[in-house]
Amino acid sequence: MKRWIVPALVTIVVATAGTIHLASAASLPVTSSNVNVFQLTTRPPTPYAARVSATDDTWVDSLQATANHGADTKLGVSGSSTVALNLYGAGNTNVQQGRAYLRFDLSGIPTTATVQSAVIALSGGPTSIGTSPVVARRVTSAWSESTLTYSSRPTISATQRTSSVVNQSGVMIATIDVTADFSGGVASAANGFEIRASATTGSWWYSSEYATASLRPTLTVVYK
Repeated sequence: MKRWIVPALVTIVVATAGTIHLASAASLPVTSSNVNVFQLTTRPPTPYAARVSATDDTWVDSLQATANHGADTKLGVSGSSTVALNLYGAGNTNVQQGRAYLRFDLSGIPTTATVQSAVIALSGGPTSIGTSPVVARRVTSAWSESTLTYSSRPTISATQRTSSVVNQSGVMIATIDVTADFSGGVASAANGFEIRASATTGSWWYSSEYATASLRPTLTVVYK
């Protein structure tokens, strides 16, 4: 069977005296003897991919409950009060219940889009971290990079997404599949994500303030 891809599904192909006519059913006088019926299809929608860097990110910890770290170049994450993180290369910083927060600019994605996949990527270390060092939870209330503290943490969803990590030339790359958090549409993830330790271990990740752009947090969204 022949396939014709045409703009309108109501188009009829008519053969009259050896000449092919394309017209609507209402505009041509046709009989059963000069009409050939073809199966008409349209092209499926093409998926689009958008990779955006974090527009806002910061981290907090319970030992510095009122401190703001919005300008830091690294994000500290810890699930223990005994973990020492070397955040800045000049001595250790004790971090208790360290959590990071990321928000991405999704304005370039249509609000009516259907998200097929969404993956957060973080770069950092140290290389001694496990295979799934952090988890992500969707943030459900507004927050500001310049004012957020441990005491003013936003609300988050109850469901967490696990990570996987690989070593790329000495840099640990953690990826977190957050596709399910877009099930309510693009706007459902407008407040971003909280990153916390999966256990008592600690880790650090480059922020959007880090000098090397390729190592900053990103979110890759495939949609149609």
